[in-house]
Amino acid sequence: MIYLYLSDTDSLTMKYPDDLQKKYDRLTEKQKRFVDLWDGNGTNTAALVPYNTPKVAGCRCLKNVSICELINYKKDLELKPDVLSRDQRQKFWSDVVTGEIKEKKLNKDGVLVEVACKMQDRIKASELLGKSEGDFLLKLDVGIDQEMLDKILAALPEEYARAVKLKLLEKRAPVIDINPLKNGTEG
Repeated sequence: MIYLYLSDTDSLTMKYPDDLQKKYDRLTEKQKRFVDLWDGNGTNTAALVPYNTPKVAGCRCLKNVSICELINYKKDLELKPDVLSRDQRQKFWSDVVTGEIKEKKLNKDGVLVEVACKMQDRIKASELLGKSEGDFLLKLDVGIDQEMLDKILAALPEEYARAVKLKLLEKRAPVIDINPLKNGTEG
């Protein structure tokens, strides 16, 4: 096993937000090194610090809430650049559709060449781009008066009419009564 010894003058630390910086400053030098050298495995990291008993020390460090918060902060910073934003995804899909993105493939002679993406990939990118822009959504709000609804329901078989009534009750769709004579003024 190889141990990496860091002197007190070595600086692997990063700048944290104020609340986390205070927690970092309260840690011992070895705990700070543990956070700075974190590689995803407590025992390996503790051996790099170095602790005399890496397995025990790694477990102890990972039970420390401040150390875990600092490690999680660093992990979040590392992951964020890997996740594309909405604009980046849309730009990528646009580039695929327009053929600006090329695939690298071996030709018959075994030479690596750049070729445009397959048509099915371009169509899929176009579909994803359209979905992200809401191109396939259609929302139609229709108001209907009670008299028209009664006529429609009367024309339907009873089981379908019952299903439509239940759907209307579920959605609480407003039924508009626009006949002024139906409000009790009828003679």
